[in-house]
Amino acid sequence: MNQIFKLNQSSTGSALFYKMGKNNGGDNIIYMQLVRQVNWNSSTRTGSVSENMKKPGQNISIALTLNDASQYIGVIENKSKYSTVHKNGDVMKSISFSYLPPKEEGKEGAFAFNVSSGQNKFSIMLTEAEARVFKVYLDEVLRHTARENIKDVLAQIKAKN
Repeated sequence: MNQIFKLNQSSTGSALFYKMGKNNGGDNIIYMQLVRQVNWNSSTRTGSVSENMKKPGQNISIALTLNDASQYIGVIENKSKYSTVHKNGDVMKSISFSYLPPKEEGKEGAFAFNVSSGQNKFSIMLTEAEARVFKVYLDEVLRHTARENIKDVLAQIKAKN
């Protein structure tokens, strides 16, 4: 599992976890979870999110489709914005991933990842370096899926002959 931690001494930070998985139909997707920070230890200058990993209202999970993944790649490459809505039963989640230009010339911008469902709102900022690592991961998921699909098509062609 990949992770990005943005914890702070005010205990208002969050962490992002993401990994490839399969949905109920067997298709590749990317599971993502945003978790709110629980506490901050001043002596070690570290925070924690572990107590909130499964606590209702303190985390939110989404499953990115391959289309979402390709849109996120476009946001990173073009320093743009993508917003969508995911609906699962009665639960609706608004999701946005956008580039924020630097406030000062010569500095790097950042990428804002926001997910909200009802009154619950979660966000995390990614540096440009973190966004590039995330992009590489998304690229690999798309490549892996393409290779799987090609194998399936070749197997179907072989079975017909």
